[in-house]
Amino acid sequence: MKRILIPLATFLLGSVFIASFYLGILTWAQGWDYASSQFARDRWYVIPIIMLTGLAMNLIGIGVMLFVLYRERQKLHPVLLETK
Repeated sequence: MKRILIPLATFLLGSVFIASFYLGILTWAQGWDYASSQFARDRWYVIPIIMLTGLAMNLIGIGVMLFVLYRERQKLHPVLLETK
């Protein structure tokens, strides 16, 4: 179960980060009314960008998880090299 939560958490973290960054910059620059209207107007390409950023973070999380599992397996079963 823990292995499933890592990619899910990275997906959510990446999506929330990029969405809050986008809305934060627009809110800081123009105010909340403008930011919410821009998001509503541009949702057809903002939402896919948010989802793809989450997917990229998901793939990075899976890669890190597989690397850690590989390193743990190498520690358990080291390869013996014989030199003659």
